[in-house]
Amino acid sequence: RELLLKPNALFSIADAANCSATSVKLESPLFGDKDDDHDEHADAGDADHHEHSEIHGHYKFVCDAPAILKKLDLSQIFITFPDTKKLQVQLISPGGQSGAEVIAANPTLKF
Repeated sequence: RELLLKPNALFSIADAANCSATSVKLESPLFGDKDDDHDEHADAGDADHHEHSEIHGHYKFVCDAPAILKKLDLSQIFITFPDTKKLQVQLISPGGQSGAEVIAANPTLKF
């Protein structure tokens, strides 16, 4: 959890954009947070019950020159957490709001 609270170490953002992380929020049953899907799994029966390893991270960056941003390099997340298979990313960038799935083999999100 501690590593996830250090966004500047996880995200490679163009220095020229002069961005700073202004907030970080983490949610996961791994951290003792309530699993919102618990009721759905309870209805499915014990045979289908499985443990979640999802972590929801909400990171907010404010940039002095957001127009400079053309991509977000997420490779450090895959290096820091090598068991990570994929990231579901939702972001608001200079080009608007978007979402994508990012994998270790292609860790750069272009916008």
